[in-house]
Amino acid sequence: MMIRYARSGGHRPPRDREILTIEEDGSFSMWRSIGSAVHPPSPIGRFVGQLNTQTRESLLAAVKAVSLEGDLVIKPKPGSAVVNIETDQVKARMGIHDEPDGPWSELAKLLQGLLGELTNSPVAAVMLDVSEGGEKARLIHLGRQPLLLDLSQLDVRAVLWEGHMKVGDWSASGTLSAEKDKTLADVNWEMDLPFDHHFDPSSQQTVVAYVTFSVDHEGRFIPVKLTSK
Repeated sequence: MMIRYARSGGHRPPRDREILTIEEDGSFSMWRSIGSAVHPPSPIGRFVGQLNTQTRESLLAAVKAVSLEGDLVIKPKPGSAVVNIETDQVKARMGIHDEPDGPWSELAKLLQGLLGELTNSPVAAVMLDVSEGGEKARLIHLGRQPLLLDLSQLDVRAVLWEGHMKVGDWSASGTLSAEKDKTLADVNWEMDLPFDHHFDPSSQQTVVAYVTFSVDHEGRFIPVKLTSK
């Protein structure tokens, strides 16, 4: 292993569970649980692939630099998601909003950026799609392998934003019938979501969707959250 990045916890459920492992040859595997852990928000699920040469070389240089710095510990603030970074030689632990100096800062920024960029290589993932006017929302499977979803605690929320001001809020929970609680999302799978918010947004307003449910990962259902913007 060249490097492992893990982001976990946080005070708002569902909690972060973002895991990225990169091998020395540039191959990677990643699990994402919270779409809004990056900006813009991303799909969730499992991602596998190969880094391009430029990214791999940048990471190699950053890893060598932190090896000279040694271990780093910054005590996370209460309720903060925690970031753990581990290489073959050194490791770091900090809160998601902490800003280390020097080489650890560069490496942390590179890895945080990859959490979003590498979702372009889905193996078994789900994205949230909202129509341009915000009238409809749906889940869409990405990748070549199936993903088992538990929709028994499905929660769908729509918020009408005008700039940074919330001017409307709508939500629906537990709206699916029991036979749809466990759903196997496979290639070409998609599902319309309940989205009867009845907002009529102006040109200055935006409807943003927030969806939570659970996904099977290595035999355990993990709470996940998708956000449209």
